[in-house]
Amino acid sequence: MTQPDGAVRARTRLDRLIDPGATEGSEHLDISADQRADEVRSSLAERFRDRPGLDRITLRLDGERVGVATRSLVLTNPGTAAEPLPLGGGDHASLPGLSQQYVVIRFACTAPGCGSQALRSFYDTRSIPRCGIAAHGELAVQR
Repeated sequence: MTQPDGAVRARTRLDRLIDPGATEGSEHLDISADQRADEVRSSLAERFRDRPGLDRITLRLDGERVGVATRSLVLTNPGTAAEPLPLGGGDHASLPGLSQQYVVIRFACTAPGCGSQALRSFYDTRSIPRCGIAAHGELAVQR
């Protein structure tokens, strides 16, 4: 028998609360299709705190079994959606100062008196910059 789409989506959304190895709970909690995981966690936590002997609660959506939440999964630290970002990480802003990940590579023409140069963030032998004067050829890496 296939599961309705709503139950599958709810199972995915609530996966941190569902113990795949748990057997049917003695009580159930009816959830709605648009209910957020933190709301479900709060409801479950309240019920587990009120009933110390209760270990498992079956989650249902429109009468369909979504999964079984266990006391240990619900009452443990819920964690965060992601690790905290460094300063400026949320908007991908850059911090003042030199980059810690890239080094600018300077290429310059080796012909006497020619000031042609180019800057790159990579070195690829297939793409070495050339001097603007065709007879001078490729620019050389400056150390």
